[in-house]
Amino acid sequence: MRREHAEAVAARDQDLRQAEERHAGQEKRMLAEVDRARQTAKALEAELTREQQRRAKSEEAAARRLEAELQKLHQVRESARAVEAELRDRLAVKGMELAQAGAEGTAVKESDSTGGVCGH
Repeated sequence: MRREHAEAVAARDQDLRQAEERHAGQEKRMLAEVDRARQTAKALEAELTREQQRRAKSEEAAARRLEAELQKLHQVRESARAVEAELRDRLAVKGMELAQAGAEGTAVKESDSTGGVCGH
């Protein structure tokens, strides 16, 4: 009976050790999975940070380009206004010259039709 009892105790001890080994193996696998998940999360977080930085740089560059284009547009508008003002001034001068020439032409016609001052 002692022998049977000793064999039963030995079998139980062996079953217990095997169960502990299985449990330890499962625990190691689970910890390895957790570590892989952490590493994956860190890698994803780093990639997200890099993407956010790339996007911010791209947005900053686009804002600088837009500002430069708006500055050019402003300069072109100012130049167009200056040209328009100059053309209006020239047109006004030409209009006055034309009016003066028309007045002189009318005076000459009137002088010719009245016989002129020097027409002996």
